[in-house]
Amino acid sequence: MSSKTHGRCRRWAAALFVGGLLMLAPGCGRTVIESEESRKAIDALYTAVTSKRLDLVDTCEERIAELKTAGELPEATAKQLADIIGRARQQQWQPAAERLDKLIRRIAP
Repeated sequence: MSSKTHGRCRRWAAALFVGGLLMLAPGCGRTVIESEESRKAIDALYTAVTSKRLDLVDTCEERIAELKTAGELPEATAKQLADIIGRARQQQWQPAAERLDKLIRRIAP
């Protein structure tokens, strides 16, 4: 095989590899929450945080813990929600809402 042909083959292989990565890219970094109850609990937490109501945050925290125990909420998502709840408890409402908004966008189906 000549070096010219070998160079074309390498470029073709690289193009296929990059194309394959691009096809996978839209799903990267996304977690799909299958449980309708989990999605409802996360939405309720968003309502609690944006309305700055610690009583609702407490209720949401309990529900999220139940869903995590039942295996309906991925561990990584539960950890992020715990961090958001911690920020809310520290009266960091805006940062909590922003982080929760980003999380919701990543877990959307």
